[in-house]
Amino acid sequence: MPEAILTISSRNYSSWSLRGWLLCKLAGLELVEEAVPIDTP
Repeated sequence: MPEAILTISSRNYSSWSLRGWLLCKLAGLELVEEAVPIDTP
């Protein structure tokens, strides 16, 4: 069971979201992705 939750925006439109996601994947971390729409304040 993953212990980390990665809260990201769209990887297609936000390079910062892509960087965090890619770092976790390359490090082999088990995580759950929680997507937040870009227009959510």
